Amino acid sequence: MQTKDEIENVFFFTFIKKFLRKKYPYIKDIKLSEDFERYNSLLFIDLYFDLNELIQVYNLGINSFYPKSARYLPSFFDSDMTKDKLDFLYNLTEHISEEISKIYESSHIPDELKTEKKLSVGEWVPLKK
Repeated sequence: MQTKDEIENVFFFTFIKKFLRKKYPYIKDIKLSEDFERYNSLLFIDLYFDLNELIQVYNLGINSFYPKSARYLPSFFDSDMTKDKLDFLYNLTEHISEEISKIYESSHIPDELKTEKKLSVGEWVPLKK
């Protein structure tokens, strides 16, 4: 079993970090979840993001009373937003996980450069300002 540092230094992990930061500029960092060893088939990653940038990119209204322990993306936003925007937020985590999975399954990256398990999005962690 690899350590957290070893996994985060595998080519595939660093590639995914760069890919996500470029495609989603509000994502500033990714790290293995604290309980990354918990599952046999997946490694969950936490997305560290700039909440204000995400709001601007998607023209969203923030819930100023979101719980400070919130880690589920829709928890950060107004509950009275349009159904389309709510659906988008619910699906964004799944969409990013699917993109990571497609890259993992690609034959363009040799197996020896990949992490031992697939990566999937766990929690959204807002950066403190």
